[in-house]
Amino acid sequence: MKTLKIFLAAAAFLCFGFSRSYGGVLTADKDTLALYHFDEFYGPVDGKMAWTKDSGPNGLDMCYVNLTNGPTEGKYGKAIEFDKTKKQKILCSFKDKFTRAYKDAEAITVELWFYPTGNLDYECLFCQVGFPNAGFMVNWGEQAPGKNAWLQMRKVDGMDWHRLQGKLDPELAFNAWHHFACTWDDKKAQVFIDGALIAYKDLGPGEEINLSPADFWVGCRNGNEWFFSGKIDELRISRVVRTPEEIAASADRTPVK
Repeated sequence: MKTLKIFLAAAAFLCFGFSRSYGGVLTADKDTLALYHFDEFYGPVDGKMAWTKDSGPNGLDMCYVNLTNGPTEGKYGKAIEFDKTKKQKILCSFKDKFTRAYKDAEAITVELWFYPTGNLDYECLFCQVGFPNAGFMVNWGEQAPGKNAWLQMRKVDGMDWHRLQGKLDPELAFNAWHHFACTWDDKKAQVFIDGALIAYKDLGPGEEINLSPADFWVGCRNGNEWFFSGKIDELRISRVVRTPEEIAASADRTPVK
């Protein structure tokens, strides 16, 4: 009987204690294109660049440019910190690897935690703007009339953009962590903040999105504009539309113990 009690206690810890400790941490699965925890860098941290590991299945490590310090305190473990005045950014330029990983995908979900430090203009959290005339941008900013989040996606004709804008709570806190997620396929696009759907768009015939592979940029648009100030943690890119339930689970605010 004593042995059985010990076994049950251990099982309860594994099933419940483990999940509580790691409730909101993203994990890789068969639909993951790339996953970045930003817990550590490798390579020279010399004021110019270092590398951060892709914990997904495709080895799409990212290069952090204009680095001035190592990982900082994050939502879960460590995070990457950006200062727009120093034009800090992250680049993933493994186009061939991404092309192979992305082959035949018909949808995308981008999830991340971000910690805005205020005094925002129009800032890009993540983008993959390809040429010719393909890609998407995930943007955030404080513009009249208030705080907003955007998902911009190049239409399949390459000549125009879908602009999906969601208005945020005017009291949305700066200097605090928020979960951002967006999904799209050939039928619809969605934007979520802190697990709640804030914008939705049905895509009709001829409005499909051009999802051609290109470089990833984190913290700016294409390495030269719309730089972000703040922190980013737990970035996952998936080749499917994650469900609202999955996104709500990712937005779990339980801190790692």
